[in-house]
Amino acid sequence: MAKRVVSLLWLLTLGATASLQAQETTSPQGPDTWRFRATPYIWTMALKGDTNIGGIPIEIDEGIRDVLGQLDFAFEFSLEAQKGNRIFTGDSHLASLTKDLDFPPGSFNTRHAIVSAAAGYRFSEGTTSTPASGITTSGPRVISPRFPISAATDSGWIPSSAGACVPLNERFNFALRGDVGGFGVGSKVGWMIQPTLTWSVNSKVSLLGGYRHLFVDYETGSGPDFYAFKVHHTGPGLGVDIRF
Repeated sequence: MAKRVVSLLWLLTLGATASLQAQETTSPQGPDTWRFRATPYIWTMALKGDTNIGGIPIEIDEGIRDVLGQLDFAFEFSLEAQKGNRIFTGDSHLASLTKDLDFPPGSFNTRHAIVSAAAGYRFSEGTTSTPASGITTSGPRVISPRFPISAATDSGWIPSSAGACVPLNERFNFALRGDVGGFGVGSKVGWMIQPTLTWSVNSKVSLLGGYRHLFVDYETGSGPDFYAFKVHHTGPGLGVDIRF
């Protein structure tokens, strides 16, 4: 498991290397200037819920240690672009896990992808008198768990999200983001909440830590083609914010 955890940490190593190369000085930015934020991160999630493939119920109850022990590969990255008050975001979580089985003997491989994109508006910029800032966005999110005994099963919906950021002092900021969607559009329902604490290393780089809880309730088909996925994804995360 230790080797798999080390392989997962390469993203943060990449971000730390970039922070050493970042410059403290920034060029003047006007309202028509594009600003970007790239964030490699690690989300160590636990999975709890149940799925049903062709009428066969399968309980899912994997803790963080279990998931890390089964991890073969992970890639987690988010990107944000802003021009004036317009904001565009993208986020991806890709992972491959292999679980060894005692009976029947063998292994069980799953691939899990969560990809989202959104566009929105920053309705409040932090100021001296009102330091908090806020955004609202909307866009598609697709969750695609893939099992060896079933075809690819994609669940997608369009959540509406809102977020706020409150500076605690010159170095630390607290942010809270949440979204909800579905209601028959792609999935029955899906929601997420994510508090994050950010420490600014300099004007270009920040380190962040937080917690994410994502829930999806999805079903499709009937008979042998029936598929249902009702799972909570929860756990802490670490990342590096690189602004340019």
